[in-house]
Amino acid sequence: MKKIAVFLKLPHTDYPFSEASYKQSYTELGQEVTALGGEYYIVRGQETYVGNGKFSKSWQFNGTELVESGEVTADIIFDRGKFASDGRVKTFNEEMVNSICTNKWLSYNLFKEYSPKTWLVRSDAELSQVLNEVATELGVVKPIDGQEGKDVLIDKKDALLSQSYQYPVLVQEFLDSSGGVPGVVEGLHDFRVALINGEIIYSYFRTPPKGSYLANVARGGKFEVIALEKIPQQIREMVIKIDSVMAFAEHRFYGIDFAITPEGPKIIEMNSRLGLLPNSDHEVFITVKKKLAEVLTSL
Repeated sequence: MKKIAVFLKLPHTDYPFSEASYKQSYTELGQEVTALGGEYYIVRGQETYVGNGKFSKSWQFNGTELVESGEVTADIIFDRGKFASDGRVKTFNEEMVNSICTNKWLSYNLFKEYSPKTWLVRSDAELSQVLNEVATELGVVKPIDGQEGKDVLIDKKDALLSQSYQYPVLVQEFLDSSGGVPGVVEGLHDFRVALINGEIIYSYFRTPPKGSYLANVARGGKFEVIALEKIPQQIREMVIKIDSVMAFAEHRFYGIDFAITPEGPKIIEMNSRLGLLPNSDHEVFITVKKKLAEVLTSL
């Protein structure tokens, strides 16, 4: 019986389980793993890793409650938080998949032809110079490895120049998605496509709250799942090309966020730590957890 451990970076046991939706989602994934004959654990914090797949602490769900379950030696680690492997335990996603998807400068250089023009900026002086080169009225400043829209600023260039930053940061030309996606969504949006082992497993669009350009749900955005057949052909073709590069990893779970612009689809960012959403949000998330459980128990 394989022991599947979900690795989370933070060592304490509140977030994300302090949020009911996340707690429900991870419980549901555990139920799918258990249904396939696996044992399901939560492990937290790199400092609890002893080596050779062993963790000094673990937790399991007792119904919907998370209880301590002592030491565990995992057969598979589902990395949800920058696990530093010693190479002696199977990890999903593997390190390079996470590196590409969390390092926006790396992903930009790999997929430059599908991305907005981007600069790596290391100082106030460089920022001033780069903003003069940005061709769009609005500019974007973001962390190299941020998530959930945190510390992303979208504004006029003089306003961006007046802010303080923790360098290095990325500067991008603004992607104008105000034309929407014909037949799918009107106005500003981003459009996510999620894949498991090269198969598109779900897609949804997000729209920002009034007065904002950020569509992240964590920033107040709203999302709506769409049928796979409604994914625009241009995006499908781009996804195939991107995933052909990512196929160095036989097993991979990641998403690509696009904006549909007057120049066609452009990558906003990639994400290998897609939020697990509860089954009650949409039936597609049942399929996601079943697919994940199949992959995890078959590694």
